[in-house]
Amino acid sequence: MELLNINGKDYEFVHRYGKNNELRKSLNDLTQMIFGFNFEQWYLNDAGVS
Repeated sequence: MELLNINGKDYEFVHRYGKNNELRKSLNDLTQMIFGFNFEQWYLNDAGVS
């Protein structure tokens, strides 16, 4: 995680969030709510988890 300050506002920049179960679940929940699908199965297949 990298902390950024843009125009006086602090942000957290996260890369490789797929390795963080809590962040990955949060993104999947948001994607499911907005678009009606999520990336969990794709991630599990790509990561060789399932």
